[in-house]
Amino acid sequence: MHTSTTSTTLLFPLNATMADLTSSMVGQSGSRVAGLCRIVAPNIVHFLNQKWEFIGDKKSLATALQNITLIPTDILVDGISSRRPSVAQIMSWTADRKTTREEDQAYSLLGLLGVHMPMLCGEGKNAFRRLQEEIIRRFNDQSIFAWGHTWRSGWSNSLLADYPSCFRDCYNVVKMEPGDFMDTLRNDVPADELLKMPDNRLRTFSITNAGIEIWLPLARCSGSTSLFRAKLACRSESWTPVTIFLFHLQRVSSLP
Repeated sequence: MHTSTTSTTLLFPLNATMADLTSSMVGQSGSRVAGLCRIVAPNIVHFLNQKWEFIGDKKSLATALQNITLIPTDILVDGISSRRPSVAQIMSWTADRKTTREEDQAYSLLGLLGVHMPMLCGEGKNAFRRLQEEIIRRFNDQSIFAWGHTWRSGWSNSLLADYPSCFRDCYNVVKMEPGDFMDTLRNDVPADELLKMPDNRLRTFSITNAGIEIWLPLARCSGSTSLFRAKLACRSESWTPVTIFLFHLQRVSSLP
């Protein structure tokens, strides 16, 4: 059996130590999306100062790196394939990162998400929308819609986020298995309706030429005729599914 190991080395200022690793990293890679790939992807990452003195590796510095990047320590230590994070979690790691070109925010996430799509120079924020569409085609992970679970995210006329920064509060959102999600619906959906529900209804959703086709359990918000709460098959700190708010927009009849 052949196994491969990749490694990388990151250099920091001459006086860099574990005590000031945080401030050094924010300048070098903490504020850059590309820096995340250099930390997560390799099996071994060494941190050295400019005198080539060893500061530590990503395993020994996992706690400090988590505080800087929000990447969980187990992923830093064991790799991203050891516990596949939710789409929302990965997006949250880049929420405050900067890129020279707007479209690079989307392109730099391709490797972390395991998604392939053509790069179009100058397309701007449309690249992030295309990225989300490719994710939906490849993965059945409703956490991609969890960016709207906090009021701070604001309102949008789309289920898709405009920018990675919309996922800032999703660092602890994890995907729920269909069976676990179904159990949480027993108080909201009649038992006979749950029994009749096709097995793939909760597991699949898709992009169509008319938009996103998805089944979500809805509950009307008190005092409103057009605002609904929708549960997603993902959760944050508790076992309660993440809830987003949806408006029902009345169609305006065309003028004669």
